[in-house]
Amino acid sequence: MERNRGKNNQQIKILVVDDEREVNNFITTLLQTEGFQTDPAFSGKEAIEKVKDNDYDLILLDIMMEDINGLEVGRIIKKELEKDVPICIITASSDFSYALKAFDLGIEGYIVKPFDISELLAKVQELLNI
Repeated sequence: MERNRGKNNQQIKILVVDDEREVNNFITTLLQTEGFQTDPAFSGKEAIEKVKDNDYDLILLDIMMEDINGLEVGRIIKKELEKDVPICIITASSDFSYALKAFDLGIEGYIVKPFDISELLAKVQELLNI
């Protein structure tokens, strides 16, 4: 995955999808502190619309949202919109079946809340190949 070779953090755009505003704000602020461009979405529908209109280098996606389950959002992004963007699920659920479903959909990463900041940043770097 060479898509981010030569880019610095300021050129990398990450969509953060979580309907819990505090969690979304925490993650976007953390990533902005690291120099990344971030775009928050607070629902599955909002995330899908943003992905239709923008090119992202990475999507961080909660599973349990009120309108559309994050796995379904991931499926739509990967299969229907045919976007070649890495997705990392971030979820409070420790149900391993969600992880298996995510990987079956082609979703590349999976982190369980609560997570350590260094774990999230390491996964972001891994998925961005930087």
